[in-house]
Amino acid sequence: QGTLHAIFEFQSMIASLLGLEIANASMYDGATALMEALLMAVRAVGKKTVVMSKTIHPEYRQVVKTYLSMAGLTVMEVSFSDTGITNISALKDCLKSSQDIAAVAIQSPNFFGRIEAFDEIATLSHNHGALMVGCVTDFSATAIISSFGTQGADIAVGEGLGLLGGLSLGGPGVGLMAAKKSLVRQMPGRLVGKTSDKHNQPGYVLTLSTREQHIRREKATSNICTNHNLMALALSMTLSAYGKTGFSDLAVSNLKKTLFFRKCLKEYGLQPAFVGPHYNETVVNLIDQKTLEKRMEYIQKKNMVAGLSLARFYPELSGHLMVATTELHEDDDIKTLAQLLSGAGNA
Repeated sequence: QGTLHAIFEFQSMIASLLGLEIANASMYDGATALMEALLMAVRAVGKKTVVMSKTIHPEYRQVVKTYLSMAGLTVMEVSFSDTGITNISALKDCLKSSQDIAAVAIQSPNFFGRIEAFDEIATLSHNHGALMVGCVTDFSATAIISSFGTQGADIAVGEGLGLLGGLSLGGPGVGLMAAKKSLVRQMPGRLVGKTSDKHNQPGYVLTLSTREQHIRREKATSNICTNHNLMALALSMTLSAYGKTGFSDLAVSNLKKTLFFRKCLKEYGLQPAFVGPHYNETVVNLIDQKTLEKRMEYIQKKNMVAGLSLARFYPELSGHLMVATTELHEDDDIKTLAQLLSGAGNA
């Protein structure tokens, strides 16, 4: 009963923060949760094509492509605009090009830290008969940004490990999934419900468990195990410790650090590559890849990690560096990084 009660509370928190009616007992990690959400949409809608924005984390997109290709499904990708968000015109063209689209997936804040026009994209998707899937890789953002459910999502997924610490030998993560109640029969993983016994005492039961461990593999909604509940329990304890106001304060602190970093960049003559609302990540244009690598190497000698070179995932963004600033970074360090990125003091 203790374990089931803890899972029920976990589900309640996740459903509330993602703004949807039901949440499951967690997934293995964020990337496989996104893949499962799209398979869920395919089952619900009965079509075999899904659309993803290229602003979704590249490794998440690769996981989706790997699994869906094995299932004989088609994955289409939509480019991003010069402001770092999903290109609406390209999405409209994509939706017009096929009548077989089951779902559209968008990450917000996206890989570049930009806040997407999620509600507009949700409307476009629904008008085309497709489900809307929201994804978040930094779960703290849910405390400050309008929930996916209120913006029109049918399914929402995310990763909660960032609130717990680093990976342990590669995993597990804390995959999160919530959906509209009408989709509950297509939801993978486990679902705990609250009931009462014959003495009218509250109790908790495993309401749904359509995994291959319990039913025939071909009828299972998922062949990936639910996350170890120890991780889900740890996330529940973390969220409880923060409380509603504390979790919001954490998100506001992150936002302030992002704004401060962007202010420092301008002071040292640098401009963020993308304009508009951001959360945590900022992309900086350092002219070319050679200059970027030289400055990254110099900054490393100063015992700092500059950021992520985007050329690894986006060849068209060669010379662009992505920097994340959170509540863990001191203002002095943020300002020093901006100064070093500008080349000031660089040998």
